[in-house]
Amino acid sequence: MCPEICINENLKNPRQEEKIENENGRDPTLSNAAPTRKVLLQTLVVRLSGENKMKHIRVLIDSGSSKSYLTNFAIKEMRYECIAEENLTHSLFGGKETAETHKRCLISLSDFSDKYRCNFEVLNQEVICSGILRIPRGNFIKEIKKHKIFLSDLNSQVDLLYQFSPDEIHGLIGADVLGKLYTGNIKQLKSDLVLEETRLGWTLMGKTDAGDSTDSTNSVMSLHVNDAKISDLWRLDTLGILDPGEKGTRQELEKAAEEHFNRKAYEGVFSEWLQEGVIEEVKNYCNDKSDHYLPHRAVIKENSTTRVRPVFDGSAREKNSPSINDCLEKRQNTVELIPAIMNRFRFKKIGVVADIRRAFLQIGLSELDRPYLKFLWWEEEDPAKPKVFQHRRVVFGLSCSPYLLGATIRFHLQNVPHNFEKTATLLLESFYVDNCVTSVDDHEELEKFIEDSKTILSTAKFELRGWEHSYSDLESYDLLPPEGKSISVLGLRWHLKTDSLTIDLRDCV
Repeated sequence: MCPEICINENLKNPRQEEKIENENGRDPTLSNAAPTRKVLLQTLVVRLSGENKMKHIRVLIDSGSSKSYLTNFAIKEMRYECIAEENLTHSLFGGKETAETHKRCLISLSDFSDKYRCNFEVLNQEVICSGILRIPRGNFIKEIKKHKIFLSDLNSQVDLLYQFSPDEIHGLIGADVLGKLYTGNIKQLKSDLVLEETRLGWTLMGKTDAGDSTDSTNSVMSLHVNDAKISDLWRLDTLGILDPGEKGTRQELEKAAEEHFNRKAYEGVFSEWLQEGVIEEVKNYCNDKSDHYLPHRAVIKENSTTRVRPVFDGSAREKNSPSINDCLEKRQNTVELIPAIMNRFRFKKIGVVADIRRAFLQIGLSELDRPYLKFLWWEEEDPAKPKVFQHRRVVFGLSCSPYLLGATIRFHLQNVPHNFEKTATLLLESFYVDNCVTSVDDHEELEKFIEDSKTILSTAKFELRGWEHSYSDLESYDLLPPEGKSISVLGLRWHLKTDSLTIDLRDCV
Protein backbone atom coordinates (compact mmCIF):
# COMPACT_ATOMS: atom_id res chain seq x y z
CA MET A 1 0.00 0.00 0.00
CA CYS A 2 1.28 3.51 -0.74
CA PRO A 3 2.97 5.26 2.19
CA GLU A 4 1.39 8.46 3.45
CA ILE A 5 2.21 10.85 6.27
CA CYS A 6 0.07 11.69 9.28
CA ILE A 7 1.37 14.47 11.51
CA ASN A 8 0.00 14.89 15.02
CA GLU A 9 0.05 18.63 15.60
CA ASN A 10 -1.29 18.81 19.12
CA LEU A 11 -3.30 16.85 21.63
CA LYS A 12 -6.21 18.32 23.52
CA ASN A 13 -6.89 16.66 26.85
CA PRO A 14 -9.02 17.89 29.74
CA ARG A 15 -6.09 17.26 32.08
CA GLN A 16 -3.09 18.33 30.02
CA GLU A 17 -1.83 19.52 26.63
CA GLU A 18 1.38 18.20 25.21
CA LYS A 19 3.14 18.49 21.87
CA ILE A 20 3.47 15.26 19.92
CA GLU A 21 6.39 14.62 17.60
CA ASN A 22 5.76 13.95 13.92
CA GLU A 23 5.20 10.30 13.13
CA ASN A 24 4.80 8.37 9.91
CA GLY A 25 1.31 7.14 9.08
CA ARG A 26 -1.52 7.39 6.61
CA ASP A 27 -5.06 8.52 6.24
CA PRO A 28 -7.25 5.42 6.58
CA THR A 29 -10.11 6.77 4.53
CA LEU A 30 -8.08 6.89 1.32
CA SER A 31 -5.26 4.44 1.88
CA ASN A 32 -7.66 1.60 2.55
CA ALA A 33 -10.02 2.15 -0.33
CA ALA A 34 -11.53 -1.08 -1.67
CA PRO A 35 -8.73 -3.08 -3.33
CA THR A 36 -8.80 -5.23 -6.40
CA ARG A 37 -10.76 -8.28 -5.40
CA LYS A 38 -8.03 -10.70 -6.42
CA VAL A 39 -5.86 -9.38 -3.56
CA LEU A 40 -6.78 -10.40 -0.02
CA LEU A 41 -6.11 -7.94 2.78
CA GLN A 42 -5.57 -8.86 6.42
CA THR A 43 -9.07 -8.86 7.89
CA LEU A 44 -10.42 -10.34 11.11
CA VAL A 45 -13.69 -10.81 12.91
CA VAL A 46 -13.21 -9.77 16.54
CA ARG A 47 -15.33 -9.19 19.62
CA LEU A 48 -15.94 -5.61 20.65
CA SER A 49 -16.99 -5.21 24.28
CA GLY A 50 -18.75 -2.21 25.74
CA GLU A 51 -21.18 -1.21 28.42
CA ASN A 52 -23.14 -4.40 29.14
CA LYS A 53 -22.94 -5.50 25.50
CA MET A 54 -20.74 -7.43 23.09
CA LYS A 55 -20.71 -7.27 19.28
CA HIS A 56 -18.66 -8.87 16.52
CA ILE A 57 -17.14 -6.49 13.96
CA ARG A 58 -14.79 -6.81 11.01
CA VAL A 59 -11.42 -5.07 11.36
CA LEU A 60 -8.59 -4.42 8.93
CA ILE A 61 -4.91 -4.72 9.88
CA ASP A 62 -2.85 -1.92 8.34
CA SER A 63 0.77 -1.58 9.40
CA GLY A 64 1.09 1.54 7.25
CA SER A 65 -1.29 3.50 9.47
CA SER A 66 0.27 5.15 12.50
CA LYS A 67 -3.05 5.19 14.35
CA SER A 68 -5.90 2.79 15.05
CA TYR A 69 -9.48 3.76 14.25
CA LEU A 70 -13.09 2.81 14.98
CA THR A 71 -16.12 4.02 13.04
CA ASN A 72 -18.56 6.49 14.55
CA PHE A 73 -21.30 3.90 14.04
CA ALA A 74 -19.50 1.30 16.18
CA ILE A 75 -18.60 3.89 18.84
CA LYS A 76 -22.24 4.95 19.12
CA GLU A 77 -23.51 1.35 19.22
CA MET A 78 -21.06 0.39 21.97
CA ARG A 79 -21.54 3.70 23.85
CA TYR A 80 -17.85 4.46 24.11
CA GLU A 81 -17.04 7.83 25.66
CA CYS A 82 -14.57 10.36 24.33
CA ILE A 83 -11.53 10.71 26.61
CA ALA A 84 -9.68 13.32 24.54
CA GLU A 85 -9.51 15.09 21.19
CA GLU A 86 -6.61 15.01 18.76
CA ASN A 87 -5.89 17.35 15.87
CA LEU A 88 -4.19 15.66 12.91
CA THR A 89 -2.86 16.97 9.64
CA HIS A 90 -3.10 14.20 7.05
CA SER A 91 -0.62 14.48 4.23
CA LEU A 92 -2.17 12.19 1.64
CA PHE A 93 -0.78 10.43 -1.40
CA GLY A 94 0.05 13.10 -3.95
CA GLY A 95 0.90 15.69 -1.31
CA LYS A 96 -2.57 17.00 -0.49
CA GLU A 97 -2.95 17.95 3.17
CA THR A 98 -6.14 18.02 5.21
CA ALA A 99 -6.62 18.89 8.86
CA GLU A 100 -9.07 16.89 10.95
CA THR A 101 -10.07 16.64 14.58
CA HIS A 102 -10.63 13.13 15.95
CA LYS A 103 -12.11 11.96 19.22
CA ARG A 104 -10.09 9.43 21.17
CA CYS A 105 -11.79 6.47 22.87
CA LEU A 106 -10.64 3.50 24.92
CA ILE A 107 -12.02 0.22 23.55
CA SER A 108 -11.88 -3.44 24.54
CA LEU A 109 -11.19 -6.11 21.90
CA SER A 110 -10.93 -9.88 22.09
CA ASP A 111 -10.41 -12.63 19.59
CA PHE A 112 -13.28 -14.58 18.02
CA SER A 113 -13.33 -17.18 20.80
CA ASP A 114 -12.74 -14.61 23.59
CA LYS A 115 -9.50 -16.28 24.74
CA TYR A 116 -7.33 -13.16 24.36
CA ARG A 117 -8.40 -9.65 25.37
CA CYS A 118 -6.75 -6.26 25.00
CA ASN A 119 -7.62 -2.62 25.60
CA PHE A 120 -6.22 0.25 23.54
CA GLU A 121 -7.07 3.73 22.34
CA VAL A 122 -8.55 4.48 18.92
CA LEU A 123 -9.58 7.57 16.99
CA ASN A 124 -13.06 8.01 15.58
CA GLN A 125 -13.64 7.97 11.82
CA GLU A 126 -16.88 8.27 9.86
CA VAL A 127 -15.83 5.70 7.22
CA ILE A 128 -12.62 3.68 7.40
CA CYS A 129 -12.71 2.24 3.88
CA SER A 130 -15.06 0.83 1.29
CA GLY A 131 -16.51 -2.60 1.94
CA ILE A 132 -14.03 -5.49 1.68
CA LEU A 133 -15.35 -8.90 0.71
CA ARG A 134 -15.01 -11.77 3.17
CA ILE A 135 -12.31 -14.38 2.51
CA PRO A 136 -13.66 -16.36 -0.45
CA ARG A 137 -13.85 -20.09 -0.89
CA GLY A 138 -11.02 -21.40 -3.04
CA ASN A 139 -8.52 -24.15 -3.62
CA PHE A 140 -6.36 -22.81 -0.79
CA ILE A 141 -8.98 -23.69 1.84
CA LYS A 142 -7.97 -27.37 1.82
CA GLU A 143 -4.38 -26.39 2.49
CA ILE A 144 -5.41 -24.17 5.39
CA LYS A 145 -7.44 -27.01 6.90
CA LYS A 146 -4.37 -29.25 6.80
CA HIS A 147 -2.63 -26.73 9.05
CA LYS A 148 -5.69 -26.83 11.37
CA ILE A 149 -5.98 -23.07 11.25
CA PHE A 150 -9.24 -21.19 11.85
CA LEU A 151 -9.89 -17.98 9.92
CA SER A 152 -12.53 -15.86 11.64
CA ASP A 153 -13.32 -13.92 8.47
CA LEU A 154 -13.91 -17.01 6.32
CA ASN A 155 -17.68 -16.75 5.73
CA SER A 156 -18.46 -17.28 9.39
CA GLN A 157 -22.11 -17.36 10.37
CA VAL A 158 -21.59 -15.00 13.32
CA ASP A 159 -23.99 -12.07 13.66
CA LEU A 160 -21.91 -9.04 12.65
CA LEU A 161 -22.46 -5.44 13.65
CA TYR A 162 -22.91 -3.41 10.48
CA GLN A 163 -24.85 -0.41 9.25
CA PHE A 164 -25.71 -1.26 5.64
CA SER A 165 -23.72 -4.31 4.54
CA PRO A 166 -21.91 -7.19 6.29
CA ASP A 167 -18.85 -6.36 4.16
CA GLU A 168 -18.28 -3.16 6.12
CA ILE A 169 -15.02 -2.60 8.00
CA HIS A 170 -15.61 -0.89 11.35
CA GLY A 171 -12.13 -1.08 12.86
CA LEU A 172 -8.57 -0.46 11.73
CA ILE A 173 -5.61 -1.74 13.77
CA GLY A 174 -2.57 0.39 13.01
CA ALA A 175 1.14 0.28 13.81
CA ASP A 176 0.58 1.85 17.24
CA VAL A 177 -0.97 -1.43 18.45
CA LEU A 178 -0.06 -4.03 15.85
CA GLY A 179 3.48 -4.72 17.09
CA LYS A 180 2.08 -6.11 20.34
CA LEU A 181 -0.39 -8.36 18.52
CA TYR A 182 1.87 -10.16 16.04
CA THR A 183 3.14 -13.53 17.28
CA GLY A 184 5.76 -14.00 14.55
CA ASN A 185 4.11 -17.18 13.31
CA ILE A 186 3.90 -17.10 9.50
CA LYS A 187 2.99 -19.86 7.05
CA GLN A 188 3.53 -19.64 3.29
CA LEU A 189 0.90 -21.51 1.27
CA LYS A 190 1.56 -23.16 -2.08
CA SER A 191 -0.95 -20.77 -3.65
CA ASP A 192 1.36 -17.81 -2.80
CA LEU A 193 -1.00 -16.69 -0.07
CA VAL A 194 0.46 -16.00 3.36
CA LEU A 195 -1.03 -16.88 6.74
CA GLU A 196 0.06 -14.65 9.61
CA GLU A 197 -0.93 -15.15 13.21
CA THR A 198 -1.96 -12.36 15.58
CA ARG A 199 -3.19 -12.67 19.13
CA LEU A 200 -6.64 -11.80 17.75
CA GLY A 201 -6.55 -14.65 15.25
CA TRP A 202 -5.02 -15.78 11.97
CA THR A 203 -5.10 -13.51 8.91
CA LEU A 204 -4.71 -14.30 5.22
CA MET A 205 -3.19 -11.99 2.63
CA GLY A 206 -1.80 -11.98 -0.90
CA LYS A 207 -2.98 -12.62 -4.44
CA THR A 208 -5.36 -15.45 -5.17
CA ASP A 209 -4.71 -17.57 -8.23
CA ALA A 210 -7.07 -17.62 -11.25
CA GLY A 211 -9.15 -20.43 -9.79
CA ASP A 212 -9.66 -18.49 -6.57
CA SER A 213 -10.60 -15.18 -8.15
CA THR A 214 -13.39 -13.31 -6.45
CA ASP A 215 -13.84 -11.03 -9.44
CA SER A 216 -17.54 -10.37 -9.93
CA THR A 217 -17.37 -9.10 -13.50
CA ASN A 218 -17.58 -12.52 -15.15
CA SER A 219 -20.54 -13.62 -13.09
CA VAL A 220 -22.40 -10.39 -13.80
CA MET A 221 -21.70 -10.81 -17.49
CA SER A 222 -22.84 -14.41 -17.27
CA LEU A 223 -26.08 -13.35 -15.61
CA HIS A 224 -26.62 -10.81 -18.35
CA VAL A 225 -25.95 -13.38 -21.07
CA ASN A 226 -28.23 -16.00 -19.56
CA ASP A 227 -31.12 -13.67 -18.84
CA ALA A 228 -30.95 -11.20 -21.70
CA LYS A 229 -29.27 -12.82 -24.64
CA ILE A 230 -31.21 -11.25 -27.44
CA SER A 231 -30.86 -13.84 -30.17
CA ASP A 232 -31.55 -16.81 -27.88
CA LEU A 233 -35.08 -15.60 -27.25
CA TRP A 234 -36.12 -16.49 -30.77
CA ARG A 235 -33.50 -18.91 -32.10
CA LEU A 236 -35.31 -22.13 -33.03
CA ASP A 237 -32.57 -24.45 -31.75
CA THR A 238 -32.92 -22.80 -28.35
CA LEU A 239 -36.55 -23.82 -28.42
CA GLY A 240 -35.54 -27.39 -29.25
CA ILE A 241 -36.40 -27.18 -32.97
CA LEU A 242 -33.36 -28.51 -34.84
CA ASP A 243 -34.96 -28.44 -38.28
CA PRO A 244 -38.04 -26.22 -38.42
CA GLY A 245 -38.92 -27.44 -41.92
CA GLU A 246 -39.19 -31.06 -40.78
CA LYS A 247 -39.68 -31.16 -37.01
CA GLY A 248 -41.18 -27.83 -36.11
CA THR A 249 -44.86 -27.94 -35.33
CA ARG A 250 -47.14 -25.05 -36.05
CA GLN A 251 -47.41 -24.25 -32.36
CA GLU A 252 -43.62 -24.18 -31.93
CA LEU A 253 -43.16 -21.91 -34.91
CA GLU A 254 -45.85 -19.57 -33.60
CA LYS A 255 -44.16 -19.53 -30.21
CA ALA A 256 -40.82 -18.71 -31.81
CA ALA A 257 -42.39 -15.92 -33.82
CA GLU A 258 -44.07 -14.50 -30.73
CA GLU A 259 -40.83 -14.51 -28.74
CA HIS A 260 -39.09 -12.86 -31.68
CA PHE A 261 -41.75 -10.14 -31.63
CA ASN A 262 -41.48 -9.71 -27.85
CA ARG A 263 -37.72 -9.39 -28.02
CA LYS A 264 -37.96 -6.79 -30.76
CA ALA A 265 -40.52 -4.94 -28.65
CA TYR A 266 -38.08 -5.17 -25.72
CA GLU A 267 -35.34 -3.61 -27.85
CA GLY A 268 -37.85 -0.98 -28.94
CA VAL A 269 -38.48 0.02 -25.34
CA PHE A 270 -34.75 0.67 -24.79
CA SER A 271 -34.57 2.62 -28.04
CA GLU A 272 -37.51 4.75 -26.92
CA TRP A 273 -35.97 5.27 -23.46
CA LEU A 274 -32.72 6.42 -25.04
CA GLN A 275 -34.52 8.99 -27.18
CA GLU A 276 -36.57 10.26 -24.24
CA GLY A 277 -33.58 10.59 -21.92
CA VAL A 278 -34.64 7.82 -19.53
CA ILE A 279 -31.27 6.13 -20.04
CA GLU A 280 -27.94 7.27 -21.46
CA GLU A 281 -24.99 5.45 -22.98
CA VAL A 282 -21.75 5.50 -21.01
CA LYS A 283 -19.13 6.82 -23.40
CA ASN A 284 -15.40 6.05 -23.12
CA TYR A 285 -16.23 3.25 -20.73
CA CYS A 286 -13.37 1.81 -18.66
CA ASN A 287 -13.97 -1.72 -17.32
CA ASP A 288 -13.58 -1.26 -13.58
CA LYS A 289 -13.90 -4.64 -11.87
CA SER A 290 -15.64 -3.06 -8.90
CA ASP A 291 -18.48 -1.75 -11.08
CA HIS A 292 -22.02 -2.94 -10.49
CA TYR A 293 -24.50 -3.80 -13.25
CA LEU A 294 -28.22 -4.28 -12.87
CA PRO A 295 -29.41 -7.57 -14.41
CA HIS A 296 -32.59 -7.26 -16.44
CA ARG A 297 -35.04 -9.27 -18.49
CA ALA A 298 -38.16 -8.77 -20.55
CA VAL A 299 -41.49 -9.33 -18.82
CA ILE A 300 -44.62 -9.93 -20.89
CA LYS A 301 -47.93 -8.76 -19.46
CA GLU A 302 -50.97 -9.43 -21.58
CA ASN A 303 -53.88 -6.96 -21.52
CA SER A 304 -51.58 -4.18 -20.32
CA THR A 305 -50.96 -0.77 -21.80
CA THR A 306 -47.27 -1.73 -21.90
CA ARG A 307 -47.18 -5.35 -23.04
CA VAL A 308 -43.40 -5.82 -22.98
CA ARG A 309 -41.27 -4.06 -20.42
CA PRO A 310 -37.73 -4.45 -19.06
CA VAL A 311 -37.56 -5.33 -15.35
CA PHE A 312 -34.37 -4.68 -13.37
CA ASP A 313 -33.44 -6.77 -10.34
CA GLY A 314 -31.90 -4.64 -7.58
CA SER A 315 -31.82 -7.63 -5.22
CA ALA A 316 -29.51 -9.78 -7.37
CA ARG A 317 -26.31 -10.55 -5.55
CA GLU A 318 -23.24 -12.70 -5.72
CA LYS A 319 -22.21 -15.09 -3.00
CA ASN A 320 -20.88 -13.21 0.04
CA SER A 321 -21.64 -9.84 -1.60
CA PRO A 322 -24.44 -7.35 -0.96
CA SER A 323 -26.93 -6.40 -3.63
CA ILE A 324 -27.53 -2.76 -4.47
CA ASN A 325 -30.78 -2.95 -2.47
CA ASP A 326 -28.75 -4.00 0.57
CA CYS A 327 -26.82 -0.75 0.26
CA LEU A 328 -29.83 1.55 -0.14
CA GLU A 329 -31.88 3.27 2.53
CA LYS A 330 -35.46 2.44 1.61
CA ARG A 331 -37.02 4.55 4.39
CA GLN A 332 -40.39 3.93 5.98
CA ASN A 333 -43.29 2.33 4.12
CA THR A 334 -45.66 5.17 3.20
CA VAL A 335 -47.92 3.13 0.91
CA GLU A 336 -51.56 3.17 1.98
CA LEU A 337 -52.99 -0.13 3.22
CA ILE A 338 -55.22 -1.85 0.67
CA PRO A 339 -58.19 -2.40 3.07
CA ALA A 340 -58.30 1.32 3.90
CA ILE A 341 -58.21 2.30 0.23
CA MET A 342 -60.89 -0.24 -0.70
CA ASN A 343 -63.15 1.03 2.11
CA ARG A 344 -62.87 4.57 0.74
CA PHE A 345 -63.41 3.20 -2.76
CA ARG A 346 -66.78 1.72 -1.67
CA PHE A 347 -67.77 4.57 0.67
CA LYS A 348 -69.35 6.96 -1.85
CA LYS A 349 -71.77 6.47 -4.72
CA ILE A 350 -69.39 6.44 -7.72
CA GLY A 351 -66.11 4.55 -7.69
CA VAL A 352 -63.29 5.97 -9.81
CA VAL A 353 -59.83 4.63 -10.68
CA ALA A 354 -56.85 5.76 -12.78
CA ASP A 355 -53.09 5.24 -12.89
CA ILE A 356 -50.01 7.34 -13.56
CA ARG A 357 -48.33 6.62 -16.89
CA ARG A 358 -44.76 5.39 -16.34
CA ALA A 359 -44.71 6.95 -12.90
CA PHE A 360 -41.20 5.95 -11.79
CA LEU A 361 -39.65 7.08 -15.07
CA GLN A 362 -40.84 10.66 -14.46
CA ILE A 363 -38.50 11.11 -11.47
CA GLY A 364 -34.95 12.19 -12.32
CA LEU A 365 -31.77 10.93 -10.65
CA SER A 366 -28.78 12.93 -9.50
CA GLU A 367 -25.78 12.61 -11.82
CA LEU A 368 -23.76 11.27 -8.89
CA ASP A 369 -26.17 8.33 -8.47
CA ARG A 370 -26.42 7.28 -12.10
CA PRO A 371 -23.12 5.30 -12.32
CA TYR A 372 -24.48 2.86 -9.71
CA LEU A 373 -27.37 1.98 -12.04
CA LYS A 374 -25.51 0.76 -15.09
CA PHE A 375 -26.63 -2.19 -17.20
CA LEU A 376 -25.25 -4.08 -20.19
CA TRP A 377 -26.59 -4.49 -23.71
CA TRP A 378 -25.35 -6.02 -26.92
CA GLU A 379 -24.97 -4.01 -30.07
CA GLU A 380 -26.47 -5.76 -33.07
CA GLU A 381 -27.05 -8.88 -30.94
CA ASP A 382 -23.29 -9.49 -30.87
CA PRO A 383 -21.77 -10.54 -27.51
CA ALA A 384 -18.43 -9.19 -28.73
CA LYS A 385 -19.93 -5.70 -28.86
CA PRO A 386 -21.15 -4.95 -25.33
CA LYS A 387 -22.57 -1.51 -24.67
CA VAL A 388 -22.96 0.10 -21.27
CA PHE A 389 -25.96 2.25 -20.36
CA GLN A 390 -26.98 3.90 -17.13
CA HIS A 391 -30.31 5.12 -15.82
CA ARG A 392 -31.22 8.79 -15.56
CA ARG A 393 -34.59 8.09 -13.93
CA VAL A 394 -35.74 6.08 -10.91
CA VAL A 395 -35.62 2.30 -11.44
CA PHE A 396 -38.65 0.29 -10.33
CA GLY A 397 -36.56 -2.66 -9.11
CA LEU A 398 -34.82 -0.67 -6.34
CA SER A 399 -36.03 -0.95 -2.76
CA CYS A 400 -36.11 2.84 -2.34
CA SER A 401 -38.21 3.50 -5.46
CA PRO A 402 -41.70 3.22 -3.86
CA TYR A 403 -40.67 5.75 -1.20
CA LEU A 404 -39.24 8.15 -3.83
CA LEU A 405 -42.44 7.98 -5.86
CA GLY A 406 -44.67 8.47 -2.83
CA ALA A 407 -42.55 11.35 -1.53
CA THR A 408 -42.62 13.07 -4.93
CA ILE A 409 -46.40 12.75 -5.20
CA ARG A 410 -46.90 14.01 -1.63
CA PHE A 411 -44.60 16.98 -2.24
CA HIS A 412 -46.67 18.19 -5.19
CA LEU A 413 -50.03 17.50 -3.55
CA GLN A 414 -49.02 19.39 -0.41
CA ASN A 415 -47.99 22.47 -2.41
CA VAL A 416 -51.02 23.14 -4.58
CA PRO A 417 -52.90 26.45 -4.99
CA HIS A 418 -55.72 27.08 -2.55
CA ASN A 419 -58.48 26.28 -5.07
CA PHE A 420 -57.10 22.72 -5.56
CA GLU A 421 -56.66 21.82 -1.88
CA LYS A 422 -59.85 19.75 -1.60
CA THR A 423 -58.96 17.59 -4.61
CA ALA A 424 -55.33 17.30 -3.46
CA THR A 425 -56.48 16.07 -0.03
CA LEU A 426 -58.61 13.39 -1.67
CA LEU A 427 -55.70 12.35 -3.91
CA LEU A 428 -53.33 12.10 -0.94
CA GLU A 429 -55.30 9.22 0.56
CA SER A 430 -56.18 7.58 -2.76
CA PHE A 431 -52.82 6.43 -4.16
CA TYR A 432 -51.54 2.88 -3.91
CA VAL A 433 -48.07 3.31 -5.48
CA ASP A 434 -49.11 4.68 -8.93
CA ASN A 435 -52.80 3.63 -8.82
CA CYS A 436 -55.47 6.15 -7.86
CA VAL A 437 -58.51 4.44 -6.26
CA THR A 438 -61.28 6.50 -4.65
CA SER A 439 -64.97 7.40 -4.86
CA VAL A 440 -67.16 10.52 -5.22
CA ASP A 441 -70.80 11.39 -4.50
CA ASP A 442 -72.14 12.44 -7.90
CA HIS A 443 -71.37 12.99 -11.55
CA GLU A 444 -70.57 16.70 -11.09
CA GLU A 445 -68.00 15.92 -8.39
CA LEU A 446 -66.56 13.17 -10.61
CA GLU A 447 -65.94 15.54 -13.51
CA LYS A 448 -64.33 18.13 -11.22
CA PHE A 449 -62.13 15.50 -9.56
CA ILE A 450 -60.87 14.17 -12.90
CA GLU A 451 -60.18 17.63 -14.31
CA ASP A 452 -58.47 18.96 -11.15
CA SER A 453 -56.40 15.79 -10.68
CA LYS A 454 -55.01 16.00 -14.20
CA THR A 455 -54.12 19.66 -13.72
CA ILE A 456 -52.43 19.14 -10.33
CA LEU A 457 -50.27 16.20 -11.36
CA SER A 458 -49.37 17.62 -14.76
CA THR A 459 -47.16 20.15 -12.92
CA ALA A 460 -45.05 17.16 -11.82
CA LYS A 461 -45.12 15.70 -15.36
CA PHE A 462 -47.36 12.89 -14.11
CA GLU A 463 -50.05 11.86 -16.58
CA LEU A 464 -53.16 10.33 -15.00
CA ARG A 465 -54.70 7.97 -17.52
CA GLY A 466 -56.98 4.94 -17.83
CA TRP A 467 -59.90 6.62 -16.06
CA GLU A 468 -62.75 4.26 -15.23
CA HIS A 469 -65.76 4.78 -13.00
CA SER A 470 -68.96 3.03 -12.03
CA TYR A 471 -72.36 3.85 -13.50
CA SER A 472 -74.68 3.95 -10.50
CA ASP A 473 -76.65 6.89 -11.86
CA LEU A 474 -77.31 5.49 -15.33
CA GLU A 475 -79.52 8.37 -16.45
CA SER A 476 -76.57 10.77 -16.24
CA TYR A 477 -74.60 8.94 -18.91
CA ASP A 478 -75.04 8.92 -22.65
CA LEU A 479 -72.77 5.89 -23.09
CA LEU A 480 -73.17 2.80 -20.97
CA PRO A 481 -70.29 0.36 -20.38
CA PRO A 482 -70.27 -2.81 -22.47
CA GLU A 483 -72.12 -5.70 -20.93
CA GLY A 484 -69.79 -7.65 -18.65
CA LYS A 485 -66.93 -5.12 -18.75
CA SER A 486 -64.61 -5.51 -15.79
CA ILE A 487 -61.16 -4.25 -14.78
CA SER A 488 -58.65 -5.15 -12.12
CA VAL A 489 -58.58 -2.98 -8.99
CA LEU A 490 -55.83 -3.88 -6.52
CA GLY A 491 -56.19 -7.59 -7.26
CA LEU A 492 -60.00 -7.71 -7.41
CA ARG A 493 -62.27 -7.75 -10.47
CA TRP A 494 -64.49 -4.68 -10.60
CA HIS A 495 -67.59 -5.07 -12.76
CA LEU A 496 -68.43 -1.56 -13.90
CA LYS A 497 -72.10 -1.91 -14.83
CA THR A 498 -73.13 -3.71 -11.63
CA ASP A 499 -70.50 -1.91 -9.51
CA SER A 500 -69.56 -5.19 -7.83
CA LEU A 501 -66.25 -6.73 -6.79
CA THR A 502 -65.34 -10.38 -7.25
CA ILE A 503 -62.27 -12.53 -6.90
CA ASP A 504 -61.25 -15.49 -9.05
CA LEU A 505 -59.82 -18.15 -6.77
CA ARG A 506 -57.93 -19.62 -9.71
CA ASP A 507 -55.69 -16.53 -9.62
CA CYS A 508 -54.74 -17.37 -6.04
CA VAL A 509 -53.39 -20.84 -6.79
